[in-house]
Amino acid sequence: VRLRDAGLQRINISLDTLDPKRFQQLARRDQMHQTLAGIHAAIDAGFESIKLNTLAISGAVENEIIDLARFALDRKLELRFIEFMPLDAAGNWKPGAVLDGEKILRILRTHFYPVQIADGHRGAAPAERYRVGDGHIGIIRSVTRPFCDACDRLRLSADGAIRNCLFSQDEMSIRDLLRAPATGPTPPPDRIDNAILDAFQHSVSVKRAGHRIGTDDFRAPERPMYSIGG
Repeated sequence: VRLRDAGLQRINISLDTLDPKRFQQLARRDQMHQTLAGIHAAIDAGFESIKLNTLAISGAVENEIIDLARFALDRKLELRFIEFMPLDAAGNWKPGAVLDGEKILRILRTHFYPVQIADGHRGAAPAERYRVGDGHIGIIRSVTRPFCDACDRLRLSADGAIRNCLFSQDEMSIRDLLRAPATGPTPPPDRIDNAILDAFQHSVSVKRAGHRIGTDDFRAPERPMYSIGG
């Protein structure tokens, strides 16, 4: 409630399984009950939007799809399946590990009817939204159907760096620019503002046309997703 009162309106929560044993394997801690309690606390707090994110890994998620969908739809939450990307800390990603969006849709259609596209044109949003019953489920096909040509996003990492793509090999530290006055002669505020603006503009100007997953010259970023944050 304090976060909502402070101005936070939308939150995303990772939920890859509803099986306690599987949760412990994935998260390496026995805290599924805390995650579920947090979801219900967010509902009670009245956030404008609550989205549950599920990592779509082949061989691991297929049997969970229907239960996760029902869990989200029953609580008026939007579930989003995100195709497994090469951002894992262990470096185990491979093309065959991706549970693609088409298979997810086929599984959903065995239990829900109709499952139909909700937005004819999603713009720069990463998720394709499907109407499922009285709610929505999103699928982010970042590997099998990249949307790089429509992407207009930057990411500010948890440690204050700008990344113009999750798969970028480079980033620019805004934190260092903000902290510069504490480590040397204090520059005028407008000089700091201009330096930050320049950093953002440069980051946008060197944004690549696509992430190039699946090509011979693709290199996964050195930082895994948990380290990038943002």
